Amino acid sequence: MLRKPTTIELGLIQHCIRISNYPVSESWQEEILVHTMDDGGMGSLLLFLGVTPTDDRHFGKEIAEFSFEDTDGVSVALNIDNFGNLFELDVWKVNNSPTLAFPDLWNE
Repeated sequence: MLRKPTTIELGLIQHCIRISNYPVSESWQEEILVHTMDDGGMGSLLLFLGVTPTDDRHFGKEIAEFSFEDTDGVSVALNIDNFGNLFELDVWKVNNSPTLAFPDLWNE
C-alpha cells in the first residue's frame, strides 16, 4: 500500500538527495509516496514521485550511499529507475536483521 513517508524516512531520502546533488522537484517532500519493502524490517522503501505503481520501471543506478551505526552498522543507498526518477531507498545490514533506529536527518 502506498503511503506518505514518516519524518525519519523523509530525512533519509533528503540526506541522500543532498549528498548526490541529484535534481528533484522543489515540492518532492509533499508529492512523494512510498511502499514498504519486505526486507525483514531493515527499512527499504520503493519510492513514487511523479510515477505510479503500474509504470514499467526498474532499477537504473545508485546515486547516493551512506552508512550509520546500529548495533552492527546499516548502509543506505538511494537508487533511481530506468527513467531517472527516484526509485528506491535501499537499506541493508550484513546480518539482515531489523534496523533498530534510524538517525534523525530531517533537520540536518
